[in-house]
Amino acid sequence: MVVHIISGLNSGGAERSLFNILEGGAADRHNSVVISLTREGFYGTKLRSLGIPVYCLEMHNVLKIFHTLYQLYKVLITSKPNIVQGWMYHGNLVASLLHFLFRENPILIWNIRHSLYDITKENRRTRCVINVNKWLSKLPAKIIYNSQTALKQHSDFGFDNSSSIRIPNGVDLKKFHSKKVPSEGLLPWKSKESFSFVNVARYHPMKDHNGFIKAASTISRNKANAGVNFVLVGKNIDHSNGELTSLISDDFRKNFYFLGERSDIEQILNTIDCLVLSSAWGEGFPNVLIEAMASSIPCISTDVGDAADIVGDSGVVIPRGDWRALANAMFDMLNKRDQERVLLGESARKSIEENFSLGSIVDKYTKLYDILIFGAEKK
Repeated sequence: MVVHIISGLNSGGAERSLFNILEGGAADRHNSVVISLTREGFYGTKLRSLGIPVYCLEMHNVLKIFHTLYQLYKVLITSKPNIVQGWMYHGNLVASLLHFLFRENPILIWNIRHSLYDITKENRRTRCVINVNKWLSKLPAKIIYNSQTALKQHSDFGFDNSSSIRIPNGVDLKKFHSKKVPSEGLLPWKSKESFSFVNVARYHPMKDHNGFIKAASTISRNKANAGVNFVLVGKNIDHSNGELTSLISDDFRKNFYFLGERSDIEQILNTIDCLVLSSAWGEGFPNVLIEAMASSIPCISTDVGDAADIVGDSGVVIPRGDWRALANAMFDMLNKRDQERVLLGESARKSIEENFSLGSIVDKYTKLYDILIFGAEKK
């Protein structure tokens, strides 16, 4: 039995990775329970549909920590887990407290999904939790990082990484593939004459929507690019977000499409020509990169987390926080011949098949669980 403790179950990268791993076979090989410290969010219902028990503790105030620990203690008494795995800093902290309190001491694992370029960019509460994680980092039997960049940055910050390993994210190759959607009359940003860039990210300073929109607006100023569209997807990416919409000049507004939070990313990727990841910090191993690459979509990414290793020669990586470099990379992608972009997409798909298939990543998790529980891989 593995109990997963996570901050929440909204549609973020860590939450999606947890769901993918459990849906991809980990829950079949090890009975699993998921505990959300807050609400069930986007993935709670999806996890329950897999037959996985989900507990939501609604802990929105630090003053509820003792009540939350008591609730968790009752769950552990009932489930008797072999492993308690924290996800992200808050989940790691609570999992560690339970490790102290639970008399049968299940094996403790942490899962860190965040790069640590500059801790001052985090809010005060998160900075505090990161520092507590650092002090407790000798406790886990294993610390899993999804990126080599995050592992090094946390080591440099003072985390004890003597028991750390890297397990990257994986993508379902059957769900994300290169089956193209017919272009005409389907979606307003898609036609034979148009070219579409997509940016998939929740609204947060670390995602640098400002930089993306500056780069996109530079392209739109060139009248030759009248048919170029920019599709933005993610939580709080909609017309009610005045801070976001104010970044776009009225002259170019018709070329921008705000889709908000969506559950059909695999279909959206099959209606666009290039994915742009514009993040300035915080990324460890961006899920959307491997999802786009599995869909044979060429990618432009800032150099965050392990993006450069993921994209390789099948796309373009630019310095983070440099919107002019981003604009130049987007111009270059526009100016490539169709066949050049097709070859980039095919190369991207092949790279994902060889390195980041969901099945291979699930195997890494389950083999780790087997070794920790049984002392060797389960036959």
